Amino acid sequence: MHHNGHLNGGTLFTMVRVRQGEIVTQFTLDDITASTIYSFLQAHRSDIDPAFAETPQWRMAGVRTHEIEVRRPADIADEQEWPRHFDWFLRQLGTFQRVLWPLVGRVPLTGDTRQWDERSFFAELASHTPTAAAPARDLLRWSQANFPIIDWGHGKRFGSFVPRARRQGRLYGPVSVWTSGVVILRFADLKKEWPFSEESLRLDLLERMNGIPHLGLPRDAIDSLPAIPLPILAEPGALSRFLGSLTWFVGVVRSH
Repeated sequence: MHHNGHLNGGTLFTMVRVRQGEIVTQFTLDDITASTIYSFLQAHRSDIDPAFAETPQWRMAGVRTHEIEVRRPADIADEQEWPRHFDWFLRQLGTFQRVLWPLVGRVPLTGDTRQWDERSFFAELASHTPTAAAPARDLLRWSQANFPIIDWGHGKRFGSFVPRARRQGRLYGPVSVWTSGVVILRFADLKKEWPFSEESLRLDLLERMNGIPHLGLPRDAIDSLPAIPLPILAEPGALSRFLGSLTWFVGVVRSH
């Protein structure tokens, strides 16, 4: 069964494995950012594993499918035990939410359409993913000094800001930062604008981004919108490498 855990980057599942005689709760990463987020979470495994009574199993199940799961033996045929199994499922789901929210970010339930600004953005971000607030604020301050335009979003569910460079009347926004606790690398949008319609430039930007600790995006990320948890930028050396990539980006815009 799929569960909406309001976690960025992955999905929560509960399952019964009849042949193995066990019940399982699992967090599955299965998109273009799977390897990046899995690497980041492994670096914080010492904070994650002790939160569970049963030691989580970590598994790279495929090129883009990675899993963290907890399991326990269960006699599925004994209906008297079913309430205990359901209670166990609920406890594990809650634990996954509690330990992963600070690392991958939390998706808000709903909200009202509004014009976001710095105050409202950081109030919302701090309420959902406090560990994302510091790198997001550092990124905003740097962007205000290096990009001529900061566009604040007006979404109903999420707040955002996009630093934009201008060249000959055209606007270029390489990233967007969101109150859900992620920074989106906007390769797919850049693909529509010269000179980043040239694959080689997007590949260059991807290579620079992949120099950030834990990032390991595949080549086809240059045609998509990968979402990276903001707390990754709080890792040692990560923010400076990220800003170095944006410095290169601004230089390319100004030189074409």
